[in-house]
Amino acid sequence: MIPHLEHWLRIIEEMKNDNTYKTAWGKGIVECVHLLEPPLNDPVIIQQSDIAWNMIKYYWNQTFFFDLKQGHNPVIVQKVQRMIDKYKREVNTYPVPWNEAKSFFDKQPKYMKRIINQILSNARTNVCPRFLNVSKGERLDIYQIDDDNKTLIFKKEDIQVIKEYAFVLSKLLNYKWAQLLERFNTAPKITNKVQAAAEKKIRRSSLTKYKNLLLEYYHDKEIRDFYTGEVIDKNDIHIDHVIPWSFIYSDDIWNLVVTKSTNNLQKSNRPPTRMDIEKLNQRNMELMEQLSRSHPSHAKQIRFALDNKTIDKLFINMKG
Repeated sequence: MIPHLEHWLRIIEEMKNDNTYKTAWGKGIVECVHLLEPPLNDPVIIQQSDIAWNMIKYYWNQTFFFDLKQGHNPVIVQKVQRMIDKYKREVNTYPVPWNEAKSFFDKQPKYMKRIINQILSNARTNVCPRFLNVSKGERLDIYQIDDDNKTLIFKKEDIQVIKEYAFVLSKLLNYKWAQLLERFNTAPKITNKVQAAAEKKIRRSSLTKYKNLLLEYYHDKEIRDFYTGEVIDKNDIHIDHVIPWSFIYSDDIWNLVVTKSTNNLQKSNRPPTRMDIEKLNQRNMELMEQLSRSHPSHAKQIRFALDNKTIDKLFINMKG
């Protein structure tokens, strides 16, 4: 096996289960290398600040968008949480992915320079050198550290290995990160969320296709808000996930309801109440019956969720 790749694999395999710093740092490096364009000098210099920006993206998406806990309140995550709090105060409390929030922080270079410096101050002690440590006190020097210039130094030939195997290394780091997060979270699809958190865009599918299906539930009755019971104008209909999309990370008709646009925005990622869950189960029994002839495949999905108490299990998991 290629020695440099073997070193990466060993580092990933032997990452301890106490925090996610190494996975974030490793993913940040791989992403930086993947974006490098030829020709490359020898040695290749990677800015530690570029890695820090990537770490912010991962932790922002996992913390704000997916509400994943990272363990025992790591310092770097605390810095990202301050950014999230600032965004909530000055822009919106509604969770957005990093690619949508980044423009807000790009307009505040002094603030971000301070955040990056704080992250790197912690990383230079707790992450950057320790990333290279494996078992029995051994150290695998896959890069050299230049703290004076805040850079990492790689051999050109090693960069080529990382570029060639970037997809594999990224997948392995995602898997390792998901393993760590399973210790602190009960949410489903953690691996998928970790992978999505590293992408430039977290895509949410349009719910328009479910609108007509859900409206069949009302037939000739008035359309009422699922949460408040208010009558809704046809032009003010929103489709909402009772169990937040950020938790379930899928669009399933048995979790979708009709609500007013204003109520949907105010709800944000608020977890449902027990009353909401009971009401949803009752709605699903009636909706299943309504769709049994016109849309049997959707009725079958609802029946499966009811028979397996899927909604109740997800609700319990949300409560921890």
